[in-house]
Amino acid sequence: MWLRAFHLSFLVVFLAYLALCGRQSDHIADDPGLGWHLRTGAFVLEQGGVPRNDPFLAPLGNGGVVADTASSWVADQWLSDAILQSIYLCGDWPLIYAVTIGLFTIAFWGVVLTTAYAASGSAISAIIATALAWKAAQVHLIIRPVLMSIVLFALVAGRVRRFAVEPPSSQASEMRRGGVLCCWFAVWANLHPAFVLGLGLISLLGITSLATYAWTRERRYLRRCGSVCALLGACVLATFINPYGWLIYESFFELSTSSYLRSINQEWRPLQLGSNEAVFLVLVTVVPLVLTFITKRRQGSGTLFDLLSTTLFTYAAFRMVRFVPYAAIVGAPLAASTLARLGEVRLPPVLGVTSRFIAALEKRLVLPRSPTLLATVIAVVGCALAVFGVTPFNPDRMGPSAVLYPPQMFDAIGHDADSGVVLASPDYGGAITWRLQPGFRPVLDDRNNVVGEGLYRRYFRALEDRTELDGLIRDYRVTHLIVANTSPVVRQLSGERNWMILYQDSARRVYRVPSN
Repeated sequence: MWLRAFHLSFLVVFLAYLALCGRQSDHIADDPGLGWHLRTGAFVLEQGGVPRNDPFLAPLGNGGVVADTASSWVADQWLSDAILQSIYLCGDWPLIYAVTIGLFTIAFWGVVLTTAYAASGSAISAIIATALAWKAAQVHLIIRPVLMSIVLFALVAGRVRRFAVEPPSSQASEMRRGGVLCCWFAVWANLHPAFVLGLGLISLLGITSLATYAWTRERRYLRRCGSVCALLGACVLATFINPYGWLIYESFFELSTSSYLRSINQEWRPLQLGSNEAVFLVLVTVVPLVLTFITKRRQGSGTLFDLLSTTLFTYAAFRMVRFVPYAAIVGAPLAASTLARLGEVRLPPVLGVTSRFIAALEKRLVLPRSPTLLATVIAVVGCALAVFGVTPFNPDRMGPSAVLYPPQMFDAIGHDADSGVVLASPDYGGAITWRLQPGFRPVLDDRNNVVGEGLYRRYFRALEDRTELDGLIRDYRVTHLIVANTSPVVRQLSGERNWMILYQDSARRVYRVPSN
């Protein structure tokens, strides 16, 4: 029986891994911030420390002379960037792809599947719920430090849910579990700022314990509430083990303060209801929530924790796309337990064969205690093979898209001059930093907290107003301009012979800015 279960788990995880290695991995290197993440990692490895000021963007000129000072910057993903750059140096794009797919596989087909199985006791329900969460979360299947947060969030969510489900145990046992969480947060705070969401889960655990005490009047839940508050304080203190101290919190909350910046960044926009990720998210979170309230199966602190966490994170996901993976993770256990209860519903006689088949399959289908080990083994083997050049990925599709970031465009700029300043869309900032530094610097990239709302607005005005464009060029000593062919300013420049076109394709063109 155990061997059959092992074969089933291996087959499920392996097929999921191969599915991610297929067409779904074609565009995971197209994120506009990948370039500056790699360069940040190189900075950390070469300098042996973290950047305190922005080393990539062109500084604002002062009276015609470029200033030497740079904007202050909290590189709150510095450890992830260093790891990413190290992986790139060891195995180039094949290894980066293998690590990305491997981590995503571990997060869902290891950690989330284990949590969903523990919540439902049904292998079929756990696999279906995990598959739905896995598909919804693929909106953030990208080569970027956020992937580290997805893995750690899954681990923390599973551990915190165990606190909520199990009755209060001895203080020593809970302290041991809390110690593990503190260690995770100490690392997470240096990997990605979404550690704040993990702290939110612990806060929900405290609210759940307090609500359970109010309902049952059992003092053990009141004591647990005190323990959770102490745990939350310890985890918060653990997050201060980072080079920037409290500034990482300021950096996190600054990202979402501007409605204008949220509107121009896709990951901060509301979730489109007709998109694939919205459909899968509804299936894994909204439908189970509705069914749970209809059937009135809300007993127990574990169910209450699932309801609270799923509701809050689903609301956040529909407000901002970047929360979709986290909502899918916390929703999977509730979805699995809801599916398991639906399996108890007696089907009509005409569906008797189907009912008996599902019941027989469920009896034979028992997952091992932890599919995480299988997912980890598959991921490690995939990474080891990638080091030696054995990879299922299509080598022609690896790395940033040649359609979005044509190598010839950057070559044209590099061949034209040894150094300079490039004015381009924020989406090109990371690519310019990665391909053309140290000689060239972009004026802006997709780091909202560094660039600021004012410069973004000024850039988009410059695409339509020649006077604004001339002001930007003068203030930042711009030497090259990358602009879309459909931009209104292109028509204004087309009649000027001193604006030389270095590169042009169906989507964009590169100008050499006339020297003043």
